[in-house]
Amino acid sequence: MTKTIVSVAALLTSLVLLSYAVRWTTSNVLKARAVSKLYNIEQLANGNPVTTLLARAKTLNPYDAQLPLYQARLLRRNLEIAHDPSLINTSPIYEHYRQALAIHPHSGHLWAQYAQAQFEISNDLQKALATLEKAIRFAPYQTAVIIAVIKIGLPNWAHLNDSKKLKFHQLIDFLLNKNAALVINISVANNLAEQLRPLLKQAKHLKRLDQALMDK
Repeated sequence: MTKTIVSVAALLTSLVLLSYAVRWTTSNVLKARAVSKLYNIEQLANGNPVTTLLARAKTLNPYDAQLPLYQARLLRRNLEIAHDPSLINTSPIYEHYRQALAIHPHSGHLWAQYAQAQFEISNDLQKALATLEKAIRFAPYQTAVIIAVIKIGLPNWAHLNDSKKLKFHQLIDFLLNKNAALVINISVANNLAEQLRPLLKQAKHLKRLDQALMDK
């Protein structure tokens, strides 16, 4: 009798685990289909099923932080191609970032993306800086975090206090030594070359910056 109970319990456990595996595998398939369409402007303009795919995937696997992150990116993409962005409700974008962070609250990458959204969409510097501080706390030397420091910090350098300037300068220096081309290319692409120039102390970096401006 005991062996039978144990066998039934084991079978039920296996069935539950199999059910979860099927749900999560299906969720990943739906996510892959959605991501393949996410940056196709023509499909977005014509109302593709990305929203539905991501929503179905999230229902099947509510613990995947990438899903709300992709939902936020989709809404941001829609904002970029909208004829009148002022008519777009941006609140759901922030809600999706918060959902992702509820799953992974210690992700510097997610906090950095949330900070960039606050700055780029709402131009709310103080909120963006506060959010960016959390990204730095959890992953100060992660490339995504330092990219956010560049995009948010450089255009607002004059509004930063000395402590924040020092911290941002140290992080940018770290990435410069690790991947100078990335720092310089991002700065040039975002029209921040002249804001970056005073932070460059090595001749090779200044030369690379001038070359990037010439190639632009």
